[in-house]
Amino acid sequence: MNSKIKFLTVGFILVISAILLTGAGCVKKGKVSPSPTSKEETTAPKEEEKAPEAGIGKMTDEIYIELTAQNSYNITKDLSWLQEGGGWEKLFKEYDVTNENFEAYTRELEKNFQHYQEVLQRVPQRIQELQKVSQ
Repeated sequence: MNSKIKFLTVGFILVISAILLTGAGCVKKGKVSPSPTSKEETTAPKEEEKAPEAGIGKMTDEIYIELTAQNSYNITKDLSWLQEGGGWEKLFKEYDVTNENFEAYTRELEKNFQHYQEVLQRVPQRIQELQKVSQ
């Protein structure tokens, strides 16, 4: 039975990873930014570049890995984990972050695909650690 749980967990992580990697945050459509032509445009940072950074709050790679691993592990045990007021929200409070911080951090990670892959590769190891603790 333990191998079934591992199989489901790895499968779940792969599905979530695929969704995150192909999600709306990976491809920006519509607005084409003009090339800078004036001195003001080349020296002043753009507003839209600042917005995602401000939204990440206290998120770090380690917190992102922990939240992702905890979610993957707990959702296989109990679907009420995701309900309002459930474990997912409590976990955010424990790390003093919000779902919006988590989503903004995901968008930041997507900007550097190699780093994002490195972060996601650490999630299965953390899930295995959680499984060992619960046994």
